[in-house]
Amino acid sequence: MSSQQITEFINSNPWMVIVITLWTLYWKGTALWKAASKKQPSWFVIIMVLNTVGLLEIGYIYYLNKYELGGTKILDKIRSVFKK
Repeated sequence: MSSQQITEFINSNPWMVIVITLWTLYWKGTALWKAASKKQPSWFVIIMVLNTVGLLEIGYIYYLNKYELGGTKILDKIRSVFKK
């Protein structure tokens, strides 16, 4: 997609941009709140910096927040999930 096509899409569908923005803000805010309250600064920074339209945030809220982001623990867990 060219930048002109993206601009045309946004101009013809402003409601979609609003919906995606609200969706992202909700999930990002919830995940950031959870990371801060659990005192997990690594997760807080990762969630703050990466924009995944809510996918990382939902994964963090429902699954990943149980694991510390230290050493290789989280990487081993992710690898075991994808091996299945």
